[in-house]
Amino acid sequence: MTKGITLELDTREKLVIGHRGAPNDAPENTLKGYAAAWELGADMVELDVQETKDGALVCIHDYDLSRTTTGEGNVAETELVDIRPLDAGEGEKVPLLSEVLDMAKGNFALDIELKSDGIEKRALDLVKEYDMLGSVVFSSFSENSVLSLKEMNNRATVGLIVKRAEDDALDHILELGLDFVAPLFYQLSEESVSYAHESNLLVYPWTVNDEDYMRQMLDYDVDGIITDMPGVCAQIVDEYLEQ
Repeated sequence: MTKGITLELDTREKLVIGHRGAPNDAPENTLKGYAAAWELGADMVELDVQETKDGALVCIHDYDLSRTTTGEGNVAETELVDIRPLDAGEGEKVPLLSEVLDMAKGNFALDIELKSDGIEKRALDLVKEYDMLGSVVFSSFSENSVLSLKEMNNRATVGLIVKRAEDDALDHILELGLDFVAPLFYQLSEESVSYAHESNLLVYPWTVNDEDYMRQMLDYDVDGIITDMPGVCAQIVDEYLEQ
């Protein structure tokens, strides 16, 4: 259970959030990677969602296919039938959002980062179809996207990804009526986390891959840590919570 958000799963008080799965152990944004994050102890898995040319919701970070798959071209300009045969690493395919929801249901929570404006309703409807609104949070760099989600369903847990965490930036997020903020970890201070908590705003810093910084974030009292190293982070969080 997290402060301010009740997930319908047993989770740590401080969430371990696998960034694109567990990219140091398995290909990023693949079913294998998401499963690896869970097996390594992640409470939640962060994934990136985009829309293909023909309207399918797929999980891939880059707008271009070339870095993480054997394909080329823009995701938004490529049909699903041409994306599915591509190798996303170790024989894995670019997964559909529906496949990830099917895997995660009852097992681990999801942080669905929307990379494309205009897909909010379809992503939300799909989550509701799987009856997973209580174990999913939505995030985006786009204010339009997160505001659209909140307007569609106030029960949805929604946060903004930011690069700054000063008081004025947090004030703006609070004015938007959001549930959490995901700032760059090195922009955080203990004071900024405390300031967010005073207004019931949760804090999930990204992307923390150094053990000392993980401990520092916990000392700051963040609510979760987004990391490429969920196994290492899980061990550190467990040690912290046992103190």
